[in-house]
Amino acid sequence: TQIREWVVSLCSKDGVKIQRDALQMLLEKTGDDLQTIALEVEKAALYAGDTKVITRKEIEAVVGYSIEHTGFELLDALERGNKERALYLVRDFLQNTAAGAKPYELIGLLGWHYKRLAYAKTLLKNGESEQMVMKKLKVPFFIANDFMKSIRSCSENNLWHALEILLESDRSLKTGFFDEKNTEALIMDLMRTKAQDIT
Repeated sequence: TQIREWVVSLCSKDGVKIQRDALQMLLEKTGDDLQTIALEVEKAALYAGDTKVITRKEIEAVVGYSIEHTGFELLDALERGNKERALYLVRDFLQNTAAGAKPYELIGLLGWHYKRLAYAKTLLKNGESEQMVMKKLKVPFFIANDFMKSIRSCSENNLWHALEILLESDRSLKTGFFDEKNTEALIMDLMRTKAQDIT
């Protein structure tokens, strides 16, 4: 069908492939709403990581589990300096999937979120309307207010500094020097970044 072909094309643009049974499960869970499908494909591609293949495992793990909403909640906790809440959300994310998420997925989540905020901030700076920014980034209407709140509360310096911290964490992970114990240090580094942004 046209929707199936569209999903395969969408996956290709994201640099991943989707297995036939995974595609079937995706459509069973999302219906034919294209915006929802696009969001779920992006989440599944993130979860697939370096394998670049979306299987039933990825669909079972993330469809219906809002990575984006978790990102907003985590950012809010970081911005408020709420260490306990931030660490709770991190632990919840690492344990909230069928197989248990991994530290690299946490880094991917935060990096994806900060990049979207930085891009949105650039679009607004260049004169784009909030409505157009939401459309270009395919932000679901039910989290649009949270998205704009995050944009307003983060300066460009804060966003890019946070991305540098996440990039360094990603390097440490790939060289074997990052595990779940490092997540607390990562959260504290991001909190210090926010504190520096305020002062």
